[in-house]
Amino acid sequence: MAVAAKNNNNTQATWGTTSNGQIYVEFTVGAAPSGRIPPTPISAQTGCYGVSYVNFSWALGNQPVLWLDVSTDPTYPDGVYDHTNVSGKTSFSWSSANKMLGGLVPISDQRYYWRLWDGVGHVNAPEIAPNPIVVASCPSPTLTEPASGASNVSHSPKFDWTDSQRAESYGVYLALVDTPQADYWFKEAAGSQTYWTPASNWTAGGGAPSPPANLPNGRYRLAVVATNSSNLNTYGTVNGQNYVEFTVGAATPTPVVQVQAPSNLTQSISCLNPLFLLPAPSCPLHCASALPAPRRQPALFAPQYGGH
Repeated sequence: MAVAAKNNNNTQATWGTTSNGQIYVEFTVGAAPSGRIPPTPISAQTGCYGVSYVNFSWALGNQPVLWLDVSTDPTYPDGVYDHTNVSGKTSFSWSSANKMLGGLVPISDQRYYWRLWDGVGHVNAPEIAPNPIVVASCPSPTLTEPASGASNVSHSPKFDWTDSQRAESYGVYLALVDTPQADYWFKEAAGSQTYWTPASNWTAGGGAPSPPANLPNGRYRLAVVATNSSNLNTYGTVNGQNYVEFTVGAATPTPVVQVQAPSNLTQSISCLNPLFLLPAPSCPLHCASALPAPRRQPALFAPQYGGH
């Protein structure tokens, strides 16, 4: 804005000036525009709550758009990072229940880098030297009793496993090996052990008969599923398997199928499923493989990557 002063004869004008000698004053209606203020990464805290998680936090800048990127490579090459829109937010909790847009979930003991993008540029965390985070390990329960391969187990056995961190409950599955995989008995337990007795606490699944007061002789498989407060599940394991097999009564030899090889050599092949033995007419060329569906299906995730 400028102001000119005129005399009475309207023949001479004088410009008004400011204290710094300018003949105008400049002002802004509304908020004054400013340059880019980037977001500031604060922290990435990792832990386990039934599943591994990472809690990211940052301070907002002055741009309306904000994305969070994660990658196993600090250079974030195409196809090796994933992201999610966090516009207007100051934190994001990343887990198998809250994935990146491309489906990426945090994997225990995996190293990740992270950065923020505000539509103008990227801000690494920290900006000068990217500092990776290592996702906390979230161990699954370990099946301990009966021992794998045990025989002469009681007709009213105790079932035991190690606690899974932050588990709210456990689903316990038991079935005879030589029955269809849909036939099993189920029980929910609050702690890390339970008993067959009283059998009335167990329920039959699929076409299984009512739970007997005492388990009859035979080979059994036991599986345990740990469930957290978010209904995310993890199978208990032993020796890399998600079941334990034991025998009530005396052990019997495992059935084998004799296969005649082209070289006239004879091979012995056991045809076993992950949890139950299923009829498989074409065995050993094909062995049916299935698990009983737990009441809350365990979440099985694999990393998937995608870029923006």
